[in-house]
Amino acid sequence: MFVSDAAMNLVAVNSAFLALGHWNLTGERWQWNVAWRTFCDPFAAFQQVAADATEHEAVLVAQLRGARLRYPTDAPLAELVDELRTRSPRFDAAWRTPRPVGAYESSATFTRDDGEAVTLVGNLLAVPGDDLAALFLTAAPGSADEARLAEVVGSAEGPAVVRVGSAAPA
Repeated sequence: MFVSDAAMNLVAVNSAFLALGHWNLTGERWQWNVAWRTFCDPFAAFQQVAADATEHEAVLVAQLRGARLRYPTDAPLAELVDELRTRSPRFDAAWRTPRPVGAYESSATFTRDDGEAVTLVGNLLAVPGDDLAALFLTAAPGSADEARLAEVVGSAEGPAVVRVGSAAPA
């Protein structure tokens, strides 16, 4: 699970999310931003089928568009959107041609350092009145992915929840 702010900056993750081993730190300014990582510095260990990737990207663009409307004077948010539009033709095209999005659920395969993969379904839930969203990753009950996820969760070290990233737009 992770929690993100209005600009899609991760603000907290649980140790199981980090144990998936796909979120490598780059030292870049927006290394904890979901949209920036998706469009400008994608993870090799995170793969989606085309339809899920397209829907995921549409949700990210819609989230950022909504944040820009709510926080028109937030300079870091404006810089993030400008960076995304400049560096990613996919983001720029989606930004120029917005489309409605519904409830978000998609699957992705995470390939761990040991070479084994686990396919998880993500559900994005908005936290009403707080500009936060939480993404919960789960595996199909009774599946090999559920067993693999249990191994990942069992190997998670450190505190249960880790505060990361940067503050929300103001």
